[in-house]
Amino acid sequence: MKRPLGITLIAGLTTFIGGTMTLVIFIEAIDALRFLGLYGISVDTPLAMLGFVFYGLMPVVFYTTGLGLFMSYRWAYRLAVSLLPGFSTVLIFHVLTNAMRQRYYYRIGFLKVLLLKPQIFLWVGLFYLCVVLPMVSYLKTPYVRLYFGEEGASS
Repeated sequence: MKRPLGITLIAGLTTFIGGTMTLVIFIEAIDALRFLGLYGISVDTPLAMLGFVFYGLMPVVFYTTGLGLFMSYRWAYRLAVSLLPGFSTVLIFHVLTNAMRQRYYYRIGFLKVLLLKPQIFLWVGLFYLCVVLPMVSYLKTPYVRLYFGEEGASS
């Protein structure tokens, strides 16, 4: 069975996002070291540790899912259906919050950004409706499920 074109597009997009996130995290770490020294990358609270682990895992999940979808692995399909929607939403929240912080106040909390500019919810919702939901609904079509050998796919 030939790989569906949508799988190729989703795999390319997730691989690109994973690679780009790796570069951005690397640049942000160098920037923090340059301005704040080792204190800029220190992890001193449990919440900071959670964020450090989460934002360290996101590029790995995106990149490996993209490569797994290219190679037609069943685990990559399951990862794309279960984890990528949540990770994509967190990623767009993170990008929009950083943009708002740099434009208005650098060290402002996430909730204050939402109170100052509530249209961030609109952008996240729009992203979710235009990108994430069509991706997940495409991945759940019978043709794609049959391609990955999932149970319940009609022949």
